[in-house]
Amino acid sequence: MKHFTNELFLNIAGYNVCINFHKTEWGFVRNFFYKQLSKYLANFLIPSRPNRIDYYLDFVWEKGIKTLYFNKEKICYLNFFKKKNKNKIVSYYRISIYEFQRLLYLVLFDLTKYNTKGMLVHASSVIKNGHAYLFLGKSGTGKTTIIRLLKNKYEAISDDVIILKKGNGMLYAYQTPFFEKSRWINKNRQKYQVGKIIFIKQSNTYQVFKIKKTEIVLELFSQQINIFNGYEHKIRQQLLEFIKLCNNFYLLNFGKDKEKLEELIRNI
Repeated sequence: MKHFTNELFLNIAGYNVCINFHKTEWGFVRNFFYKQLSKYLANFLIPSRPNRIDYYLDFVWEKGIKTLYFNKEKICYLNFFKKKNKNKIVSYYRISIYEFQRLLYLVLFDLTKYNTKGMLVHASSVIKNGHAYLFLGKSGTGKTTIIRLLKNKYEAISDDVIILKKGNGMLYAYQTPFFEKSRWINKNRQKYQVGKIIFIKQSNTYQVFKIKKTEIVLELFSQQINIFNGYEHKIRQQLLEFIKLCNNFYLLNFGKDKEKLEELIRNI
């Protein structure tokens, strides 16, 4: 690993994030945390400070840990982070790598919320003919199952969350550093042009239908993202733009027969 510095720079889906490691008398804690994040984020690190920083994550040592205790439930909450402004969060060296992942999700959520080009989407994805095929569905509908069934034929790039972003008149999918249930997925900063977006449902039958009505696609698409108050109109307009850029949407019913599923995907 490279020599310790006070900053790490990330590039995720074209967004630049600066992580600042503030000084503390507990230097070994800071160094340990730095090494953890360097390993976790390795495929998304860039070697030098970019010209534009989109978000700042500052880590400091907390002198007195603030807690909130509910006596009736016997539950204690620790202070997790402070939101300084719309593009800066301050957190603490004591958080775990899993808590950091949650923090990074909030960062990307903010970046896509305030940006008209990108969006976090709950989807698994494989690469077919150089294009990203996305599988969308609510929790339990088989997003992870489908990429595991297809992994011998198609490279998987996500099993839970992906970033969709428009550029040059096309729609692209980007990976995130988040842990996947399928740990064999390789991560990188590459962008993949979206080929097909497929809404899935586990079933005893194997059927695929092309969706032609924009209203149906919009409703199904809306179910896979976080809708936040005050941004409903913006999100709807952004989804409509995504739909125009892709215009290849399908419904897929599938079971656990790998060969039948492979045949359906091959013919889409």
